[in-house]
Amino acid sequence: MSDKDLVIRKIDRPSILKLRAYEQRMIDYNLSLKPPIQPTVFDIYEFFDGENPVGFIMGYGFSSAYFLQNIFLDEEFRGQGLASAFLHQFEDEFRKANIKTIFTSTFSQQMALSFWAKNNYLVVSEAALDSGESYHLLRKDL
Repeated sequence: MSDKDLVIRKIDRPSILKLRAYEQRMIDYNLSLKPPIQPTVFDIYEFFDGENPVGFIMGYGFSSAYFLQNIFLDEEFRGQGLASAFLHQFEDEFRKANIKTIFTSTFSQQMALSFWAKNNYLVVSEAALDSGESYHLLRKDL
C-alpha cells in the first residue's frame, strides 16, 4: 500500500460495537509485540435514572491511577447536581479498588473548569493552543 492509497475518514457517530472492535484490534496488536504492551482498555460506566440511561463516564486505569476521558450527562439532566453525584459514586468505587489518583483534562471552557474545581480537582498543567484556548490537565488524589 502506498501513501496515495491511504484514506482517512472521521467516524461521525461510531457505535459502541465499532469502538470495541477497534479497541480489540489495538489490544491484539499490543499483545503480539515482544515484550507485549499491556492493553489500555477504555471502561464505560453508564448513569441511569431508573431504567433510562442518562449519561456515562469513560476512561482507563493504569497502576493505581485512573484517567477519566469523558463525562457526559444528557442536557435535560444537567444543572441538578447529578454529574457531581455520579462522579462521587465513581470516586467511591475507585477508592474501594485502591485507585489513589484520578486524572482528567479539559479545555478552557469556564463551565468545565468550574465543574472540576467544585469537585476538588486541581489543575496540574496547562497548555496554550493556537486557537487561543487552553488545555488543562487536572488531578484529584483520593
